[in-house]
Amino acid sequence: MKTFRTMLLAFLIIPNAFSQNLQDSVKQDEKEIVAAIAAYPADVRNAILDVSQYTPKLIKLERLQVRTSQSFQDLVANKSREEQETFYEVSRYPDLIKELGGPSVKSDDELKPLLASYPDATQKMIKEIYPSQASEFRIMNSLLQKSDESMQQTIQSLPTDSQADFKKIVAQPDVMNLLTDRIDNVVSLGEAYKENPEEVKKNLDDLSAKLAEQSEKDLADYKKKVESDPEMQEEMKKSAQQFSDSYSASSEANTNEDEEQSTDSKQASQQPVVNNYYVTPNYLNPNPYPYWFGSPFWYASPIWYPRPWYYHTGFYFGAGGNLMVVGMPSGYYSRWFFRYGWNAYPHYYGFCRNYYNVHNTFVNRNVNVYRGFNRSVSNHFTRVNNVRNVNNRTVVRNNNNVTRTNTRTSVNNVNHSFNHAHYNHFHAQQFHQQSWHGSRSFGGGGRGGRRR
Repeated sequence: MKTFRTMLLAFLIIPNAFSQNLQDSVKQDEKEIVAAIAAYPADVRNAILDVSQYTPKLIKLERLQVRTSQSFQDLVANKSREEQETFYEVSRYPDLIKELGGPSVKSDDELKPLLASYPDATQKMIKEIYPSQASEFRIMNSLLQKSDESMQQTIQSLPTDSQADFKKIVAQPDVMNLLTDRIDNVVSLGEAYKENPEEVKKNLDDLSAKLAEQSEKDLADYKKKVESDPEMQEEMKKSAQQFSDSYSASSEANTNEDEEQSTDSKQASQQPVVNNYYVTPNYLNPNPYPYWFGSPFWYASPIWYPRPWYYHTGFYFGAGGNLMVVGMPSGYYSRWFFRYGWNAYPHYYGFCRNYYNVHNTFVNRNVNVYRGFNRSVSNHFTRVNNVRNVNNRTVVRNNNNVTRTNTRTSVNNVNHSFNHAHYNHFHAQQFHQQSWHGSRSFGGGGRGGRRR
């Protein structure tokens, strides 16, 4: 642990922290968590540094979350997917949980003004199960109150400012999830911060500025490329629809990418796109799924800020159907693309290759605000290049005789065919079965998907 703390401290406080000498000494996950923290706004970074000094408290809160989310999943386990989605949707609004989970059942006259300020879709979902399932809302309310009370008991011995920082982090579940999934790294971060608080804070600020600058440049280059390549634009539109269909409720019935968009997809494509994976846009959404209940268990990895699948593509259709780029694709879209769709879209694939070639350096490969897209591109082309290098000369051993054969293996020989049935029916383990050492795993699709 001491060795790791020394390496992490060096990465944070040495002026030439991006030097080649550190490339071999700082592990990939250590660099990634530092970059991930640096990408958040200053107030969140400062709160992270503060709570990192109290990792036993973080561990206690994470264990509380596991128990609470387990109880919540047990509550909805035997319900239909539509009902499960309703309860997860309501979980995003603590004040609404308190009202619906009160001791008395609301009449229709009482319910109407109560729901008036919430989205129409949310109102409709609630009306379909309330008051018939009022008892479930009372259980939700009890779980939420007990979690908040337990958290307060856990942190009450801390300074007032530190208590506020814990509440800030818990209220942003993507941050809390990051810290508890990398708790060993956070322990070392806290120790480094205790030893050199000003230097660690300053260098995180510097790294944040570098990330913002790099992010702005990457996005500008991406927009320029898209504007100059009409064929790439068409590929992006088609692949985005294919991706959206693969996750959507109608994906099992409508897997033909040439079919017209559903009404929901058409409406979504006309709305401003907010990219789920990247940090800053999340602050435009004040209602994530709460940390205590967890992100819906059917997702392959946590999505704390819900929005339509189509939004993960990073663009929307403007006036006249023009493609308007607002961000790089999310990690979800990128993982789908390189697993299922890449060989059907050569222009976009070529852009990804050029991105890899430009960013395949120590700084840009490991420290990048577009973590999902950046990691997916890096993993794919690193693997492809390794396959090509290995297959330039294959050694075949038969008994004690060695035969050497030269081979030329094309990337297209790698099996990346799109299997909708396999993709839509895949379900990962539910997150409550995981420990705080690993990432939560989910599986499945959206509304209409199969329930475990």
